[in-house]
Amino acid sequence: MITSTCACGLPGVLGALASAVAKFALDQVHRNRVLALVSLQDSLWAHLVAMIALFLVKLALDAWAVQRLVAAMQRLGSVVSTSMTGSIGFVAAGFLGWLLFGDSIDGEWLCGTALIVAGVVLLTRETKHSEKVKED
Repeated sequence: MITSTCACGLPGVLGALASAVAKFALDQVHRNRVLALVSLQDSLWAHLVAMIALFLVKLALDAWAVQRLVAAMQRLGSVVSTSMTGSIGFVAAGFLGWLLFGDSIDGEWLCGTALIVAGVVLLTRETKHSEKVKED
């Protein structure tokens, strides 16, 4: 059985990935990095094709995230699943920003991430307790 953190974490991570893909699609500097990866020349058509392809990938990731969020909501309820998905999504977006775009991670970010992780842990513990009470 999938844990509640995994069930709610996947939509958050997928949403963060979709946002990163959108940044690649919409920002010319980052789109140039994608074009260089696939060895395409820097032309108007290459940029247009890259934008469309990245936009389609973003839509697919968003659709998958929504599907997984609905499944988590059916299993855990809307409050728990949306809270955990949003929290994990914020952490994933920050990490992806650092990894893919060179965003800085400072003490404030680390403290905020620690608070978010602590909240997710508390919420997970409460969810497990609630599931046990329902079983009894």
